[in-house]
Amino acid sequence: VAGTDFGSSQGAGDVELSDNSSYGAGTLVSQTITSWGATSITVTVDAGSFGPGPLYLFVTNNDGNTSPASAVKTAKT
Repeated sequence: VAGTDFGSSQGAGDVELSDNSSYGAGTLVSQTITSWGATSITVTVDAGSFGPGPLYLFVTNNDGNTSPASAVKTAKT
């Protein structure tokens, strides 16, 4: 995930996958974060029980600010 203002370390930050483009309006599932930087976060996306997209990622930084939705494409195998 590329963006701005994530903060230099994860701290209380989180990355969540949702089935709705409005934060909190759908089901939110925390994702496994493998690295966190001020402008880039790497996650292992787990679609879990979600069906095929559209799905959306949200990043919440240490200050509790949540990013706009980032659409992701998934493929179930």
